[in-house]
Amino acid sequence: MTPAAADPLAALILAAVDNGFHRVPIALTTDYGFLVMNAGDDEHPIASVSVGFRSERRIIQCGSLAEFEAALRKIPAGSTIHRHERCLMPASRGLADEFLAGIDPTLSRVGITVAPEPVITCLCGR
Repeated sequence: MTPAAADPLAALILAAVDNGFHRVPIALTTDYGFLVMNAGDDEHPIASVSVGFRSERRIIQCGSLAEFEAALRKIPAGSTIHRHERCLMPASRGLADEFLAGIDPTLSRVGITVAPEPVITCLCGR
């Protein structure tokens, strides 16, 4: 459990991403959400998918598509999940095309709906 999850008044954070000056938290603002990100750098990418459950105040960190699918299966069938993202460039920049190509098929296998528009966290101050 993340430290923020232990405090019921604190925001539930999917991950923190670098905006070039400091790390900015991407908060879970929906009932269920996920963030695909490169937890490494362009030279040494590390795939990470955070899946959030707001009512349970829980974030599951996934390092593979199999782990992502297992986390998604904990969401009740028929629910809607929101893709969370950062502004300007995708948080997943630099990840292998094979990994990124597996995200949508994984989502379609689990019987939940993906919201049509992502939830964007602004990192640039606009």
